[in-house]
Amino acid sequence: MLSRLVYLFTLLATIAFVAAQDDGWHLDYIYILADEELDPIVSPNQQSTHMHKIIGGSRFSAFYNTDYYSAASCSSLRQQADKSNYWMPNLYVIDSSTKQYVPVPAHVRFYYFLARNSPYQYVSPYPKGLRILTGDPMNKSPTNVATFTCQINQDFSNSLVQNNFNFNRDCPWGMKTELFFPPCWDGVNLYKEDGSHMNWPDNGVRSGSCPFSHPVRLPAIQLEYTWSTSNYNPGQSLAGKLAWANGDTTGYGVHGDFVEGWDQSVLARALNATGCVNLGKAITMGDCPVLGAYFDDNAAVNCKPERGVLTESFGNADNVPIPRLPGCNPLWGASGAKPECDPAIAGLDISPFTGADGSLVASAADNKQFKLPTTPGWSNIACLKDISSVTGGVSYTDSAMTVESCQASCLAAGYQYAGTGQVGAWNCVCGSGIRSTASVYPGMCTTPCPGNSKQQCGGSYIFNIWYAPSGTVNNSTQTFDDGTTSVGCYNNPSTASNGLIGSATYNFQSGSMTTETCIAACHNLKTNWALTTSAKWCYCGNDWNFGTGSIVPSSYCTVGCTGNSTQKCGDYYRSSVYNISAANIEKSTVYHPPGWQGCYQDLSGHLALTNNSWSGTITPNTCINGCAELGYTYAGVENGKTCYCGSSPQTTQRLPVSQCSMACSGNSTAVCGGASAMDLYTTNAATTNQTTVKASKPSGYLGCFQDSGSNIAFQNYYSYTVNPMSVEICKQSCMELGYQYAGVENGNQCRCGNNVPQTTQYVGNLYCNKVCSGNSSETCGAGGLLEAYTLDAASMNAVMPGISASDYISCYDNSNRGLTAYTYYDNGMTIEKCRTTCSEFGYGLASVYLSKYCGCANTWTGNQQKYPSSSCQYYKCGGNSTEWCGGSTQAAVYNTSEVTVTISKPEGWVSCWTDSGNSRTLTDYSYSASPMSGKACRVACANQGYAYAGTEAGNQCFCGNKISGGAKAPTSQCNLQCSGNANETCGAQGIMDLYNATGAAANNGIQGYLGCFTDDSSFNGLSYVSDYMTVDVCNQWCYARGSAYAGVRNGNQCKCSSSAPTLVTTTASCKNPCSGDSTQNCGTSNTIATYQLSNTGIKSADYVATANSTGYVGCYHEGNTNTGRMLPSYYFSSSSMTNALCQSNCKALGYAYAGTEYGSQCYCAAKLDPVSAGFRVAESQCSMACAGKTGICGNGNVLSVWATANAQSTIPTVEGLKGCYSAGTFNQAPPLGYSGGYMTSDLCRRACRNGGYSIAGLTNGNTCVCGNSATYGAAAAPSTCNAPCQGNTTQTCGAQFSAAWSIYDTTGAGSQTPSGFPANYVGCANDGSPRVLPNYSITNGGMSSDACRKICTAAGYNNYGTESSTQCYCGTNRPSVALLPDSQCNSKCPGAPTESCGAGGKISLYSIAGASSGGNSTTFPSASASASGSVSASVSASASKSASVSASASVSASSSKASSVAASSTSSSVAASSSASKAASSSSAAASSSSSKAAAASSSSSAAAASSSSSKAAAASSSSSASKAASSSAKASLPNGGAIATGGTASVTESVTAGSTSAPAQSSSTAAITSAVTKPVTSSAAVPSSATAASSSAPAPSSSTAAASSSAAAPSSSSSSAKASSITVPATSTSTVASSTTTSTAAIPTGTSLGCYRGNDTSFASTVMTGHDNLTPSMCQIWCNANYYTYSGLSGGNTCGCSNTLDGLISVDSDRCTSTCSGDNTLSCGGAVNSMYSVFRAQAAVKPNNTNNNSKRFDSSTRKVRSPGNAGERRIVHSARNNKNVDQSMKRRGKGVFANW
Repeated sequence: MLSRLVYLFTLLATIAFVAAQDDGWHLDYIYILADEELDPIVSPNQQSTHMHKIIGGSRFSAFYNTDYYSAASCSSLRQQADKSNYWMPNLYVIDSSTKQYVPVPAHVRFYYFLARNSPYQYVSPYPKGLRILTGDPMNKSPTNVATFTCQINQDFSNSLVQNNFNFNRDCPWGMKTELFFPPCWDGVNLYKEDGSHMNWPDNGVRSGSCPFSHPVRLPAIQLEYTWSTSNYNPGQSLAGKLAWANGDTTGYGVHGDFVEGWDQSVLARALNATGCVNLGKAITMGDCPVLGAYFDDNAAVNCKPERGVLTESFGNADNVPIPRLPGCNPLWGASGAKPECDPAIAGLDISPFTGADGSLVASAADNKQFKLPTTPGWSNIACLKDISSVTGGVSYTDSAMTVESCQASCLAAGYQYAGTGQVGAWNCVCGSGIRSTASVYPGMCTTPCPGNSKQQCGGSYIFNIWYAPSGTVNNSTQTFDDGTTSVGCYNNPSTASNGLIGSATYNFQSGSMTTETCIAACHNLKTNWALTTSAKWCYCGNDWNFGTGSIVPSSYCTVGCTGNSTQKCGDYYRSSVYNISAANIEKSTVYHPPGWQGCYQDLSGHLALTNNSWSGTITPNTCINGCAELGYTYAGVENGKTCYCGSSPQTTQRLPVSQCSMACSGNSTAVCGGASAMDLYTTNAATTNQTTVKASKPSGYLGCFQDSGSNIAFQNYYSYTVNPMSVEICKQSCMELGYQYAGVENGNQCRCGNNVPQTTQYVGNLYCNKVCSGNSSETCGAGGLLEAYTLDAASMNAVMPGISASDYISCYDNSNRGLTAYTYYDNGMTIEKCRTTCSEFGYGLASVYLSKYCGCANTWTGNQQKYPSSSCQYYKCGGNSTEWCGGSTQAAVYNTSEVTVTISKPEGWVSCWTDSGNSRTLTDYSYSASPMSGKACRVACANQGYAYAGTEAGNQCFCGNKISGGAKAPTSQCNLQCSGNANETCGAQGIMDLYNATGAAANNGIQGYLGCFTDDSSFNGLSYVSDYMTVDVCNQWCYARGSAYAGVRNGNQCKCSSSAPTLVTTTASCKNPCSGDSTQNCGTSNTIATYQLSNTGIKSADYVATANSTGYVGCYHEGNTNTGRMLPSYYFSSSSMTNALCQSNCKALGYAYAGTEYGSQCYCAAKLDPVSAGFRVAESQCSMACAGKTGICGNGNVLSVWATANAQSTIPTVEGLKGCYSAGTFNQAPPLGYSGGYMTSDLCRRACRNGGYSIAGLTNGNTCVCGNSATYGAAAAPSTCNAPCQGNTTQTCGAQFSAAWSIYDTTGAGSQTPSGFPANYVGCANDGSPRVLPNYSITNGGMSSDACRKICTAAGYNNYGTESSTQCYCGTNRPSVALLPDSQCNSKCPGAPTESCGAGGKISLYSIAGASSGGNSTTFPSASASASGSVSASVSASASKSASVSASASVSASSSKASSVAASSTSSSVAASSSASKAASSSSAAASSSSSKAAAASSSSSAAAASSSSSKAAAASSSSSASKAASSSAKASLPNGGAIATGGTASVTESVTAGSTSAPAQSSSTAAITSAVTKPVTSSAAVPSSATAASSSAPAPSSSTAAASSSAAAPSSSSSSAKASSITVPATSTSTVASSTTTSTAAIPTGTSLGCYRGNDTSFASTVMTGHDNLTPSMCQIWCNANYYTYSGLSGGNTCGCSNTLDGLISVDSDRCTSTCSGDNTLSCGGAVNSMYSVFRAQAAVKPNNTNNNSKRFDSSTRKVRSPGNAGERRIVHSARNNKNVDQSMKRRGKGVFANW
């Protein structure tokens, strides 16, 4: 955890947590001073209630005194100028399992954030003696003074932040508590218990400005304690596991304390120093030049409390579990009071920590308390944020604001505070105080005043504040000449009653209002003030109650007075206020007609002249005459246009004449009262009366009456307007309607009534002056004035035009609808249509109105008011302009008794029904289609299982299972033709033809037909387009796709779907004939004929394919790449493709159908694959000529399909050919495979037959692969195998690019060796390294196949070969080898010129019948260097069989059968030299690596030596000597005429095995065994070492010591680097074994080495080998034996000769024969050349075998062989003595040497 804290410390020191514009300092090197229960702020001179973790000055105690603290000797802060103390309660981990508490250590750091009130005011240093407490230990809810951070990762990524410490996980890198201290000080108090001496800025805990109540900005402390909560129980979730020292488990009780102890001068300098502030970022305190000088980490680390630490009985040490929290602090959760301790916890002795507390009030030097000025006059006191900073007053806006205008306004309104600033617009705010929380912005009120740029009026939301002490005088007062004083423009409060207007004692309005008028009126009332407002109002009052209104600059009162626009009568929200207490107002006079009584105020009641009144064109005289005509004695005019009549006026306050100065509407030179002012007259001077008026009017005239508003002349009147209109027309109408009175109005209106108008409505007739529109000699009232008449008794007959006139009943008021049993509207309405509908619905009455509406019922239930027929002639019928369909509120009513209804609709029709877009009748499904018919819609709905269908708007169809809305509609309203049937209707707009859909079905005569649809896009399956389209073809195709539905459209497209379409149209709409059958319809481009496949009768997905007499089926288009081919079973292509070729090949493969495509491609299958998604197309699409120039073979992606039943086969019969096949895995890791440009099928078959394989495969014209398993692929088209064999173009070798294989057997005539070759001939093969025949080799200038055969068979090998004319190679196993054309082995044999003995690198290979095969066992080189199919077979031990009855055979070669038998007499032991010999008596024969046959016989006294293949003799065990049997004394016969050439070389390797069961020796001598190292051939076959088999019974010398030696054979390949092979046999205790690399000095074994002889150059002159650089005795012996000689003689170290006699030779001492052999320097090969001979008995090469089951073959190059740890084994290693020298020698000579075993 320490490392984590170090990292934490380092990282925190680099992080700035402040905004870019704020300065800040952070101190990161802080050490804990003490953990103790002291708190000098909350508990002065007492023990604190809980434990604290304290940092800072060393004088921390139970009391606080700034002078004492600041004199501390040190601080635990690295900043030693700060002796202040800071603390936070201790934190504890709760261990619930042990019921203990663990104090948590913390890393502490803090910030001083230096955000300012404004950029112009630096942060102040802490006043001396300041104490700050933040947070509340009793808090139980989230607080904004602290945050908690769970630091999860080392780089603090993915940290969690919340408002308490209960994190639901552990905090591996600490749980950080950040605590914020308020930075705003009130300027005087150093501490208050409620914390009110400090406050927060207005933007969070440290940013923004301080409030006006606490204007002094101090550094904002952010105290950070990072608690190491994972020290104890790491990984534990913190939730519920932490508690503060006071027991709080919520975390919300976090709190912290600070007491000042700074060196004031240092802090003050730092707060103003360059490099410390004005950086716009946080820096470490050490980066501040002033503070950095006081850093002392050593002092901080070693700082200790000067008075010691208040020690607890436990709990002073971190990380030490304790039984309870110190003090009385039980755990305390989120609710309830803090628990008590019972028994109480004893306190601690704090006497050493007590002292005198310091003052709680700042000293005079530090006191910064703000005080208001007292001298009269305005003083600037503050710059504050927001208009609300000033309280208790009012505000207004002023775009021309100046400081003086605002001050004057506020002072005029009685306010002592004034402020200017912007809240969008410029504002002046007046008030009685400053809000304590107002934010101070010192120096920020710098924006120039809009009315005076030299003054500063604050800024945006910033207000410059002024204060005016008592006694300040306003110098801007204005006084008028009449003594009136202007107070100013007054902002009326939003509620006017709260200001001066609410205090007014009198008010009036006037249309001629002026300032003088109002002042005069108020002066007459003797009030103190007058105000004008809203242009025409005047208020008077005595109390100066401004309320919430404000005095604003006079420029704000901008509305001109109604009587004088040059004067301002306030505004609509303001008033012009005047002090009129000293005003002196003059009187005025105006002329009035006779009878004038004066100007009176008419606030209400009209002076009781309410008997009659009217407004209009008024003069005083017309009013007087009118009132006189009505019989009244008084008349009054008011407002310039209104006349009032009465006989008993009640006068009110008389007003100045100026208030009745409004010009008359009938004469602008006269006055007719004013607004709320009446000029009162008597009627004594009137010039007209009632009698004179009636005489000038038609009969029955009653008078002119008001008829507007509430003054209606006729009650329950009837009225209509018509042009022309006359008194007679109106009277006739009213009589028709049965009214008693009629009246005309406004020139064209007629009104009827049954009452005489009231007298109060009576006006003078001169006002009813509007000429009638139908009679210019009459007047018909006027606007709002009616001339009334009584009616004559004559009756009138109603008349209504039209064919239904006889059925007309009446015109009724239809405002509340009288016929409502059924109603509807129709834009084409006629009277007959309405009557028919009502009759159809069974109603007796019909009504038409509003041109298009019809109502039906049996009884009129509406308003019984009738109207003249002319009133129902307002609207012409929408469907017949010669008929009238009522009025706007009148209905023409008819009977329906004579109407006959006839309806003709399609099957299933129910009714015509209303429908609405907001509430559908059928709601389940709908669509539109064109064309549409009733049946189409019924089918669509029935298809989806709906019970009802409805057609609408000509092309819409709706479906549903219930009728959800609407109502029955007239049949006539369903009048829109169906888009698909002109003889049928499909509803109308908002009207549907409703049908029963049950049972509806489409029918076009084809089984499964579902209908014709327009929504083909809803088909969700596959589709295709074909010019050969029929319904049946499409149905079958979609059925094969597994679809439920098929559809044909546009005549040529087929579409499939799992779901049915829904938008049915008429069947006739699917009218395009199918492209493949013109008798069927296949939809159109917009419609699709759809079939439900389950009803079509289709039972199989297969294509219905019918061939004609030629086998042709048709032209088909392939499906897409996802669905596959139509004929997917087989494919091939041919550049000579014809339909016949394709048919015959597919038939040959057993397929019923063939298809040609793209001219050269052929596809086969048993049937047309229905999954393929192919489809038939027109024959014209099969247009591509066949590649074979005959016929048409489909096209691109288009097939010409044929049946193969009657196709004729064109495939020839080839001997041995099994067929053409795909590769399969036949060519993967084959046992034998090769390629070459010489390839023929016969050659491949011979190679496979020779290798023992039953299958030969050829491909690409040049590649052959052999095998026994038929792993080739499926049969291919015979013509696919079209690659002519490159060695014989008349034969077929598979396909080009190995696309297919010609498969042959290996038993027929073509697989046999051709005639003309020697017996046993196999073929010509490449030879190299490793050798094809690796076991033995010899080179001779007289080589022939017969000579090579003799050499090899003499050595026991049945497989032999000649190479490079002179070389012979022998092998145990018959090689499985790639055969070349015989002509490539073209080197003539020296010994038989008519034969070929291989060639350079090529061997003429022979194998004697019955020889073991190397098939599946040996790896041989490929026929060409580039061939990729060469054999790579390995030797295994499988499938070997031994014929030995009691033998225990160890078989190293596979697939070989041993059949050799060894016979023995009574005491003889026979060594098996073959790989599988049979012992006569309890012998054990071991199989080596071949299956050659050996039969060795011995006499009763002979002892046969075991060969080096470790065969075990049956004789009794005797001594450990290993003797080598002597060869027979009989001479080998030399064939006559055997031309034996000289200069040949031979090589063989011998080894002798020391066995524990060797034949008994005749003496006790010990044979010394020499092992030679021979380099073997590189082969995976087991290569045996050589051994010599006894062929006769020659006795061994009685006392001789037999020494077995072996020679080193050089590799036979000119460039190979073969590895050595080895044979390991157990060494026994009775044998003496020499080192594998040393040579024994023992004599040559008797019977082969005859000694050293002197002779001449003719002694061994036959078949001489001279200058041989690799000569050994054994090589010479074998050479002479192969050439039928008895003796071999070596001389000069490198010369070998043969002879059948030793005549003429003289035996000499062995030291005369000291020339070392050129092939083995450990052996002697005679002396002087052709003079001193080392003579040996000639003998055949003998294959080594291994009869020791315990022997193990080693590779000398392996570590195991090289290891000296194989102490229990004798190792015989065959390898070249000097590989480099041998290889270079062979390269020089260009000849092979013996195979290395």
